[in-house]
Amino acid sequence: MLSINTNLSVQIASSAATASQSAAGVAMERLSSGTRLNSAKDDAANVAISSRLHSEATGLNMAVKMQWMLGLF
Repeated sequence: MLSINTNLSVQIASSAATASQSAAGVAMERLSSGTRLNSAKDDAANVAISSRLHSEATGLNMAVKMQWMLGLF
């Protein structure tokens, strides 16, 4: 008869090490970028707000540049 031996302690330790390594990778990504939001998965609502504000600021900057170019400002 064929017998397969498993070491449950090693499997649990391996799973914990993998989870810990994954969490450390996420923490390192956040630390290295220096920003609160790295991607939409961090906080989708705030990423949407940030994107909208960035677009609005870009549009306003372009409007100011156009006024300078036309001599209206």
